[in-house]
Amino acid sequence: MLRDKLIRLYAGHQAARYGHGQMRARDINGIRTKIRSIARLVLELEHETGLTGSRISDFLSPEHYDEVARCVKRLGEKRSPQLALALGHYVKQVNLLKIAEAIKQSKNKALADAENFARSYEASWCNTVASATSRTQRLRKMQKSIELPTAGDITLLSSFIQKETKEATHNADLERLVKLVLSGLLLFNKRRPMEVDEINLRRLSAGC
Repeated sequence: MLRDKLIRLYAGHQAARYGHGQMRARDINGIRTKIRSIARLVLELEHETGLTGSRISDFLSPEHYDEVARCVKRLGEKRSPQLALALGHYVKQVNLLKIAEAIKQSKNKALADAENFARSYEASWCNTVASATSRTQRLRKMQKSIELPTAGDITLLSSFIQKETKEATHNADLERLVKLVLSGLLLFNKRRPMEVDEINLRRLSAGC
């Protein structure tokens, strides 16, 4: 997909959001995930239409709108509803870039195709793709069984962390102490683990 100018442009715009030299590893991975998702859609569209060697721009036109909608829904069914919902946003953003590029380059045909695709999107995407996919996602969550740890397991783990914390404090093992404290925070604050995940262990150890 590196030869796809519009996808490269989209990746560049996503990177620009974070500023030069300000991107974290998770930011880079997030952009990669978006690009891979768009690439999957292009491959699905090639299979749907038989137009091999195509680019995402080739499908952002009113005559291909229904095919794009079908392929996004199918990817959601084959992989996950969340992928279909995300692709809806990516398709809209990429199409806006196509409009901007067509205006700058005075490409009237490309501009008309992208604008008409955008009209079709606004008219029906929410009902035909997004709403149905969201409902599927909700139903899957309702039907999914979640195995939670027992109260005894949590109490046992909490006791272990407290015991190890006292031992690490006594031995002045700062790095282990930091990890144990973070483990205790994660156990206490189960709903927001990503905040704990972002804490820099080395920086905390140095602060101790």
